[in-house]
Amino acid sequence: MENTATLSDIEKAKILLNKLRIIKGQVAHIATCDQNGQPNLAPVGSMRITNDGKVHVIYGYLKKTYSNLKTNPKATFSFFQIPSFIGFFREKEEEILGYRIYCDFVEAINNEAGLEGETSQILKKFPWFLRKPFSKFAKKNFKKVLVFEIKNIRATK
Repeated sequence: MENTATLSDIEKAKILLNKLRIIKGQVAHIATCDQNGQPNLAPVGSMRITNDGKVHVIYGYLKKTYSNLKTNPKATFSFFQIPSFIGFFREKEEEILGYRIYCDFVEAINNEAGLEGETSQILKKFPWFLRKPFSKFAKKNFKKVLVFEIKNIRATK
């Protein structure tokens, strides 16, 4: 897929993604396919768009997803914010509620410094009183950082 994502699209998606709160059950999803075209969809709580326009996901429990990516690097992320009940009826038709981000898997970073740096970024999405328990959980369970190159972004309205 040719890269058609603009810097503006990436920045808008980054802002909305950073507003998602794991504690509120707001997660992204990643869709992949294996070499035979069998689809897989998995929730991702540790996704972020970096300043250089890449997508980073902390790998811990995504065994099928990672297996798929090693044979077929194409992936799509989907996330959106659920408007409040009242806001749902007042939303403007053109208001963006979320994004679909089409990517190619580039690499898996499995060094301790890279993993700790990524975990510290994700910690910002947690309330202060949950950061220490999450940090302990991350050290025990997270293995790698999966890196994706953004190819296209589509808004969900």
